[in-house]
Amino acid sequence: MTTINQYTIRLNDITTIDEVDFLWKKLYAHHHFLRHQIHIEPSDSDWVRRKNKLKDKACDLIVLTVKTELQLLGYLIASVHRLDPSVGEVESLYVEEEYRGEGLGTQLMQEAMSWFNYKNVKVRKLAVGIENETVVEFYRKQGFIPKSIILEMG
Repeated sequence: MTTINQYTIRLNDITTIDEVDFLWKKLYAHHHFLRHQIHIEPSDSDWVRRKNKLKDKACDLIVLTVKTELQLLGYLIASVHRLDPSVGEVESLYVEEEYRGEGLGTQLMQEAMSWFNYKNVKVRKLAVGIENETVVEFYRKQGFIPKSIILEMG
């Protein structure tokens, strides 16, 4: 557990993942709007599908949360790949808009990188949707650089 100002960052295991579902739904809706210019309300089944996909792909997974005494402000989900435990991935990161710029995302990333070190992860990666290019600079500041572009059809 880390405390910054009035915020507490806590490292949790997979059993606490449902605590962040409402923030993940905000992130999902944001990405959907950027991609399709349509507002949607993600369903519980969208969350369950994503959660199960994470569990299937990971041999280990953490949920980092940042909170005040009364409110969850953000989260980061990181995993170690089941097929190659030398690979770790930041799966999802979200900080409530009114708290951005206060260093919470950076602190969550630093905690995740420390966990990757503890797990002997050599390759650290994350994916950014092409529609979310504004976040690329944040990840560059964390030491990540673009390595590939994945094209999809359909």
